Amino acid sequence: MDTSIPESESENLYRVTMQGKWEVVKIYEKNPKAHKMRITHEGGTALHLAVIECREETVLKLVQEISKIDKGALEIQNDIGYTPLHHAASAGSKTMCKYIVEAADPSLIGVRTINTETALFIATVNGKKEAFFYLHSVCSATSVSSLPDHHLYSYTRRSKDGVNILHIAISKEHFDLAYQIIHLYEDLVNSVNEMGLTPFHYLAMSSAFKSCIVVKELKADLISNLHSEDRKNVDQNCNKSI
Repeated sequence: MDTSIPESESENLYRVTMQGKWEVVKIYEKNPKAHKMRITHEGGTALHLAVIECREETVLKLVQEISKIDKGALEIQNDIGYTPLHHAASAGSKTMCKYIVEAADPSLIGVRTINTETALFIATVNGKKEAFFYLHSVCSATSVSSLPDHHLYSYTRRSKDGVNILHIAISKEHFDLAYQIIHLYEDLVNSVNEMGLTPFHYLAMSSAFKSCIVVKELKADLISNLHSEDRKNVDQNCNKSI
């Protein structure tokens, strides 16, 4: 006699999503309740999981099914406040970011994690330049809309401590990205966090520069105009992101 415990709906949804089976899309088609079903230990949905597993085709289909019923499912946050967009930013996938952003309410770009980080901030933490430039373009477009409290620079800061994307790019030693952030967000150069530290205090503490580069000289170079080649690269990256 078979004494196995029947698989629950959430367990089945988790299994087929992890295995990359197309069945997850069929479940989303037939059962809209599945769109908001939390199936992971972290409180994530099948869409969260598909993004984490970088299953781009599945993500597209799930987003399309969600869009037919209730776009609010795109904004669901897991236990640490991550939406599917935060995971896409962490993975560095411009493609998945674009699928989600284009289907969601414009306010999604400003949603913050429990750690008060936006998707743009998450992309910076992980040094994901392609996702960063795409999300920057979205933030720029949203900041000029009629949405309240969506100033461009608001997306760059972690609310709890005032650390911004330039602080974090330098802290994580993503120096190529830091150069480009300076070009795009010039006011961050002299900004301070809640401890009164500028990005260049972070630079002075960076292990990569302590023994081989004079911080004062680098600071002057960063604040001055970027080399023409660097500017060209930044502009090209911005154009590609759209």
